[in-house]
Amino acid sequence: MPVLSFRDVTLSFAGRPPVQALNGVTFDAGRGRITALVGESGSGKSTLALAAMGLLPQGAKLGGSILLDDGKGPALDLVKLNPADPAFRAVRGGRIGLVFQEPLSAFSPVHTVGSQIAEAARAHDNVSKRAARAAATEMLRLTGFPDPVRGFDAYPFELSGGLRQRAMIAAALAARPSVLIADEPTTALDVTIQAQVLALLQRLKDDLGLSVLFITHDLGLVAALADDLVVLYRGRVMERGPADAVFAESRHPYFQALKGANPSLHRRTSRLAVIGGEAGDDAATAYAARPARKREDAAPGAKLIEAIDVSKTFGARRGGEPALALDRVSLAIGHGESVGLVGESGSGKSTLARLLMRADQPDTGRVVFHAKGAAHDLKTIAGSALSRFRRRVAYVFQDPYAALNPRMSIRETLTEPFAIHGLAGRKGRDVRARELVDLVGLPRSALDRFPPAFSGGQRQRIAIARALALRPDLLILDEPTSALDVSVQAQILNLLADLKTQLGFAYLFISHDLAVVEHVADRVAVMRRGRIVEEAPAAELFERAVHPYTRALIAAAPDADRMNRLDLAAVAARAAGDMGDDQAPLVEIAPGHRAAIGGRDAQAA
Repeated sequence: MPVLSFRDVTLSFAGRPPVQALNGVTFDAGRGRITALVGESGSGKSTLALAAMGLLPQGAKLGGSILLDDGKGPALDLVKLNPADPAFRAVRGGRIGLVFQEPLSAFSPVHTVGSQIAEAARAHDNVSKRAARAAATEMLRLTGFPDPVRGFDAYPFELSGGLRQRAMIAAALAARPSVLIADEPTTALDVTIQAQVLALLQRLKDDLGLSVLFITHDLGLVAALADDLVVLYRGRVMERGPADAVFAESRHPYFQALKGANPSLHRRTSRLAVIGGEAGDDAATAYAARPARKREDAAPGAKLIEAIDVSKTFGARRGGEPALALDRVSLAIGHGESVGLVGESGSGKSTLARLLMRADQPDTGRVVFHAKGAAHDLKTIAGSALSRFRRRVAYVFQDPYAALNPRMSIRETLTEPFAIHGLAGRKGRDVRARELVDLVGLPRSALDRFPPAFSGGQRQRIAIARALALRPDLLILDEPTSALDVSVQAQILNLLADLKTQLGFAYLFISHDLAVVEHVADRVAVMRRGRIVEEAPAAELFERAVHPYTRALIAAAPDADRMNRLDLAAVAARAAGDMGDDQAPLVEIAPGHRAAIGGRDAQAA
């Protein structure tokens, strides 16, 4: 029996012409079931959730019906109900809870997590502050907080990403709603934390009879979690039905394209399927024909940059001990080599990348850059030598929204590196800018627009184009695809593969998505608690991982295949426990592996 029914839902936004966001959307969210709503950015997934919550902006024209029949109150058509009506305010949080994609933005930073959960409970139940505190603490316990009492008094910025997401779920469930809408609740989370959040949703469904509308673009998560599946494309329903049936029987080209664009640990391919066009070979040829500087000839695999026994400590907060971010880490990257760096949040991946960029300095150890047959210590280079180094190493940040200046046009953004380094004249810079947008598959009309006019995937392509402007030897990519649709991700991964093949770039690819890392990396290093605990060629590591933590990461990676779905409860239990003692010696080491032995990196014989 459906608890939330969407019938011929239409939605348009004011404009000339009006923008049609939803067009005849019809499906049911079953009682006590998890219904996955899948599609690319712009398909209407989040808009549909906001419509159900009465949170659409002014000027939105909503039609059709959204029927709520959960047994907690009278059946309601939410389309006909005024969003400002007290009856709708009772629905929000009281009968339908909403989990936002980014909990750090959703929580107030100046109030404790517990007080915000208690406030949500008091908004719908006439209870005392003491009773609300007890209810909030119990909800934190129910959602898996290791110390609910301490968690109540913590501020959002003091919690890890996984705990913040649990707190967000606790706040959404504070008034015990019948329906939970989870909008991309695991975006940018580590695979182990992601598995714990998914297992939590599954347990809440079973224990509380909760109905969940799970919004995502990741078919691996859908395969692991969903009972039912609805596929949206440009505001229309392409597929709907039981998840098993859709995965097994669907022949719709869009759904098949989504599956083909999704990298998998179990089926490595040289090229991912792409929905829409890609940049052609001509763009890469034009880019290669106009080098921004004379490139040094080097044998593939010859050392380009290496961190040697580096350690880094950050200052203490609130009177605690200083935090050790890196502990005697060594990592080398060769010319034309792609190195993947994986590990949980806080393991030191981005800190190591900052040291390689010379955006920070190690407390001990060295970072050495190899050029013209000599090894240069980054701590000592300065002046023109530092400027030359800056041209040879580029960085692509995780968040394209924050990485681009919203007041600079794309033309200004792409020509700025040439201006900073005094390369090419004005006309030459414009030529280079046109070549760069061609290279990343954007229209040349994009040059005179500004970052807010682009989607997240388009902004990330602009950020990559800027990083490629000076044709660096090394590109450091810090979670560049974590918040992108699988189809946009496929375009970017294919582009990086083409550039590596045709132009000989080296990559340091930082990610928590193991399938993506396996697809792009020649060699993979696994970090945990500031150390590299394992390192090996990609194919070897994913086939014969040695360290227990690496095996736990691989076990937690979702696959877009219902026949190979995750046992979420088992993975979450393993992830929540001890995934291997970094100090314990490993008995068996596969050839070519470096693994943690007695707390130090060692080379296997």
